[in-house]
Amino acid sequence: MNEVWKSCIYWPLAFGFVSFVGVFACYGIAVNLNHVDPPPSWPFVSETGLRQPESSLFTFIVMTGSFTALVSIYLYYKYVEHYCHESKINTASLIVGCLACFSLILAGAFQ
Repeated sequence: MNEVWKSCIYWPLAFGFVSFVGVFACYGIAVNLNHVDPPPSWPFVSETGLRQPESSLFTFIVMTGSFTALVSIYLYYKYVEHYCHESKINTASLIVGCLACFSLILAGAFQ
């Protein structure tokens, strides 16, 4: 069972990698197409996804990030459940995490 839990570390790493690379990819496209100002005036993250084509990439990145976050939250819930058995705090954290991921999906889909 320990080998299964060791492989679960890749989901949070995937969330961080997808989010980091995706934001800078959207920013690079937006700067290249003159949709936002180049440095030193950094835009807000959502400003990089206002116009096409970076809007589609921004939506995809937000959806992918929210999916990897949801999987990470669920795997952590199962990990704590396996070692600490049933806990109300663990269940509450799963519910709050799912609501946060759902809110992120809504924010990305209806920008």
